[in-house]
Amino acid sequence: SIKAPPGAFRLNYPCLFNQGIYEGAGAGNYSGSPGQSTGGTGLYLDNATWYTSRSPERFCLKSITWGMESGYAECFTVRFFRFEGGKTSSAHDPSYIAAGIGVWDSGEASSVESCYAFGLNSYGYMNVRGTPSRFDQCSAFSNGIFGFGLIGNDLSTITIIGPSGDDNGALIGVRSGYGRPGGGTVTVVGAKSESGKRTPYRKQKLFDGQGAGNWTINGAWVHAIDAPECVIACDFQTYNGQIAVTGLRHDGYTVALR
Repeated sequence: SIKAPPGAFRLNYPCLFNQGIYEGAGAGNYSGSPGQSTGGTGLYLDNATWYTSRSPERFCLKSITWGMESGYAECFTVRFFRFEGGKTSSAHDPSYIAAGIGVWDSGEASSVESCYAFGLNSYGYMNVRGTPSRFDQCSAFSNGIFGFGLIGNDLSTITIIGPSGDDNGALIGVRSGYGRPGGGTVTVVGAKSESGKRTPYRKQKLFDGQGAGNWTINGAWVHAIDAPECVIACDFQTYNGQIAVTGLRHDGYTVALR
């Protein structure tokens, strides 16, 4: 078990994790600027000095299996961190990927718990391939593409409990990537989503999925003031797939499902 101290820490290279428990002092480390602490553990990307040649993706935390074709980041728990990307008022820059945490091929008994991701260029949380994965009571605000980016995960089982987040491209997104289709079995329980509270307006959907999906959304409240086209976007492409949605309350959207 590794416990990080309270404080606000600038990073120009990712902190690495594998098996075991990685624990911060809380996700509430914020008082307006890095270097001032409210008692939690905040990890801030230093985009100006980032070691791009050594780590093209800018992650606060990165599994040591990233990019490997064998091996899993099994039996890990990451919890109680705040991730800051410094892109709160900027549009997504397609020249690089940035996320609060980058997980590659998660394995058994793995979870991310009670973390907060804010202002990352790409995703609050990026999960590539792997199964199973669990995100429990995590928040994602003002991230350039998705709050939770589930990439190349057609063989995955992913459970997201109690996600909260505003003004991402979508709170939860499923896409192909890294040699695999998007999809997988994704279960979302008890989500909260708002759109249009901050600039730039990204017209956040609750869920935006593409690929060979088996997707269940059970209980969600969503609100928008910037008129996104739909709450849930679903594209099974050439694959067989299914989606089940219950307990959805929404306002400010043109349609619920497209």
